[in-house]
Amino acid sequence: MPAQDPPAQDSLAHDLLAHDLLAHDLLAHDLLAGDLLARDLREANQRLVGRLQALSRAPALIPPEQMAGLLSELLRFAELRERLPDETQRTSQLQAELALYRRSVESLREVLPAIYTRLLAERSRIEAERSRLRAADEWARTSRQTL
Repeated sequence: MPAQDPPAQDSLAHDLLAHDLLAHDLLAHDLLAGDLLARDLREANQRLVGRLQALSRAPALIPPEQMAGLLSELLRFAELRERLPDETQRTSQLQAELALYRRSVESLREVLPAIYTRLLAERSRIEAERSRLRAADEWARTSRQTL
């Protein structure tokens, strides 16, 4: 192999160094992005777990705002999941946050039947009240006509 002149060797060394620096920067960026994603997942998990704890204490007394908040957290988590790297590239932090999310969703699955039962009962109560109000309205109309 012919010996390269010093400027060519310097250029090659410069290119290799630039490549190594770029690879290092990309790796650092990936690690930082993974750390940021892990932080976002941790925060979402904390909010989700808090909402689930409130739910599990009194599933029959859940106001609609709490259900809306829970749905919002689940949707937010779905957006975060879209940013997840391939399974082989997930850090232990990401794996732990995903495991906590999975346990939270399993807990929610256990509470949902009680919530569903409460919603059915509430719907029945509202329909009964609606029927009572219609009957009262009809009675009021017929009483006015007889006077």
